[in-house]
Parts: sequence; structure tokens; C-alpha cells
Amino acid sequence: MVRFHPGAPNTRAPLPVIQEGWGDHHRNLRAHADLARRPSLRDPTNYRRLGTLPSQKKKCVDGVTAQSRALVVRVARQLIHRTLMPDYKIKRPFGPPLYQSTVGDSFLSVLKEISEETKSKRISIGNRLAGNVTTQLEAVLLPKHRARFISELHDHIFDALTGFDYDGSKEAILKNATQIKFNLGGGPWINYQLPGDFQPYHGHTGLLSGVIYINVPDVIAKENSSKESNNPTAGKIAFISGNEFYVTSSEYNHQPVTGEILIFPSCLKHQVYPFKSDVERVSMSFNVYDIKVA
Repeated sequence: MVRFHPGAPNTRAPLPVIQEGWGDHHRNLRAHADLARRPSLRDPTNYRRLGTLPSQKKKCVDGVTAQSRALVVRVARQLIHRTLMPDYKIKRPFGPPLYQSTVGDSFLSVLKEISEETKSKRISIGNRLAGNVTTQLEAVLLPKHRARFISELHDHIFDALTGFDYDGSKEAILKNATQIKFNLGGGPWINYQLPGDFQPYHGHTGLLSGVIYINVPDVIAKENSSKESNNPTAGKIAFISGNEFYVTSSEYNHQPVTGEILIFPSCLKHQVYPFKSDVERVSMSFNVYDIKVA
């Protein structure tokens, strides 16, 4: 979103307001630091908009008296303070966080090998899972893959826990720690999603849960370019938490891409929407239990 200085019609330099995260609003205040000193404030038409004109009877600099300039600068600063730099903070003490990152190409190649090995062994566990997915298989981690898989997952889980402690309230848990211990219970498992398959609204067991997208064909996202709906959701994963409020939403829809990893609290409810394209989407899911600082 971009805002413009309301009293400077001759100045079109954008004043960006950056909004990031789920429920968080971060403002780039540096972009506004010199706003009150912009040359456009010397334009008499801008003074007229702000309610005063420079006097011609007093000493002028560039056609503007020091008194009038001081008044305009003060008014401009008040406008900035009231509209762009409010004297309050928005905190998010409630609500589950969501970790989003990507895996490297090398590890993605390992995951694809695991996916092929898993498909060849075909250990079906669909009756233990919530998904309405044609093929859901227990992941087969060969010895040559297991150590690499655990090592890569460790770093993402560690980073997620560090990031989730956004206000430092749990700092003692990870303070001076360089690694953690955990187990994956009976997982991970791999979902081979076909057209029409979906994951209904559900949650997981464990402390944390996650999904790694091994292969997401681009054509799935293109389905959402259709104008047949005001809320296209083909292939998206939706996270649901809390209640709707005037300026907030209780649902976050995310379009995954190949190589992406998401980690979230296991209690966070979510669902996966179906797609129509004649392709296969492959993702690996896991739950994390018994997290301890090593």
C-alpha cells in the first residue's frame, strides 16, 4: 500500500507503508523522516491547503518567512504524527504464528528421491489421516537419506522456535542453545494429491507440525486467475484461528510453491483446497514431539 503526502500536489514521491506477517503491521518510518523539509512546502499553494500563507512584510527566505515556515513544518509534523506515525504500538500477544521458508535445491533433490522410494514401497496410512487424498503413504527414509533429512529439519525447527518467541518471553528456553532434540512420532508421511483431492478442516498432534512441498505444478496456481470467484482457492492451504474482527481475518489462505516449508503449532486448524488440473502435487507432512534443548 502506498500513501502520498496530502498537502503536496506537486510532489509524487511515494510514502510506503509496509505491512507484513499475519496480523502484524510494521511501518517503515524512515521513509517519512524528511517529509516536513521537502521543497514542496515552499509552494504557496501548499500553504493555502494547510491554512496559512507566508507574509510578505517579514524577512523571507525563498519567498517564505521563517515564522510561516515554522508553522507549516509544525502542522506538517502533526499530520505525519496523526496519520503515519501514531504514538502507539500494535502487539500480537495472542494467535498462533506461522513459519515460512524454503529448502535448498540439494535437499529438494533428496526429498524427491525419498518420494520416489516411498511410492515404490506403497505403505498406505490413509485410514490414519484426515485427508480425502487418493494416496497417502508413510515416508520411507533410507539410511543414506535419514541423517540429512533430520539435520535439515532440525535447522528449520530451531529457526521456527526462535522466530515464534517474537517478544523474548521464552528466551530462556533457547538461550545459548545451538541445537535441539525432538522426535517425529510415526512420521513423516507423503501426500500425492490428485484433482479433486482435499484435506478437510483438521488439526494435528504433537507440539509443532509442518509441510514441505516437494512438487507443486505451476498450473495449479494459474487456476486462481479465473474471475469466476471473488475468493479463488485452488490448491491453497488455509489456516483458521480466532474470530473475525473489523480489520482482521480469522483465515489465512496460502498458495504453496515447490521447495517451500511451513511450520506451525500443531493445534492450528487448517485445510487444503482441491484443484482441477490433471497433475499430481506432492507434499511431505510431519509432526514434532518432545522438543528439548540439547
